[in-house]
Amino acid sequence: NRYDNGVVPTLQFWLLNDEHWGPCLITANNEMGLSATDVQSICNVNSSSKKNREKDAIGHKGIGWKSVFSVTDCPYVLSGDYSFKFDARAESPIGKQGYFVPTWVEAHEVNKLPEVAQREFGNGRTVFFMPLKSEGLA
Repeated sequence: NRYDNGVVPTLQFWLLNDEHWGPCLITANNEMGLSATDVQSICNVNSSSKKNREKDAIGHKGIGWKSVFSVTDCPYVLSGDYSFKFDARAESPIGKQGYFVPTWVEAHEVNKLPEVAQREFGNGRTVFFMPLKSEGLA
């Protein structure tokens, strides 16, 4: 993650039982936001924007990111100019391709997310929203 000079990195978590979404996990951090290279890396298992950054970055080739699919079928990523989701739900028009093909999320869909996700994204934070597969994961 990249931060402005003098910014103390913060990461917040919310575990909610939303009346529309059911159980969900939301995270928000105060990084500068994802770059185009970061977005490409999230979308490609064999790519990383963290090469040659062993001292200030963790992760390798998106493997950690892909692990979110063990708890959600439709994670949302909201960061700067980027709002997209990986929709691998059975009713998704792209089905299992949703594990690696992102779908852009328009403003009207962002407005349907839980209030805390909308607020944190509106405040310039990078937000990950994950409706959980089952209450047992909450």
